[in-house]
Amino acid sequence: MVYVHKDYQGQGIASALLAELEVSAQNDGIERLTANASRVAKSFFMRRGFNVLAAQQVDRRGVRIENFQMEKDLV
Repeated sequence: MVYVHKDYQGQGIASALLAELEVSAQNDGIERLTANASRVAKSFFMRRGFNVLAAQQVDRRGVRIENFQMEKDLV
């Protein structure tokens, strides 16, 4: 999960964190990353090479929300 406080969004912090995660994953031989992204986060992940596999409806404390199962190949 990637969350950045609202006062610090738009400064490249989440992008830098994800880039470091990708390098670390590749160094560990991981070939694919996955994410369950909210509607808001979907475009962030898509801009960084993730693809949507499926839309999902999940229940969070009695509230049904939509999120997206996503993945990115690292090879």
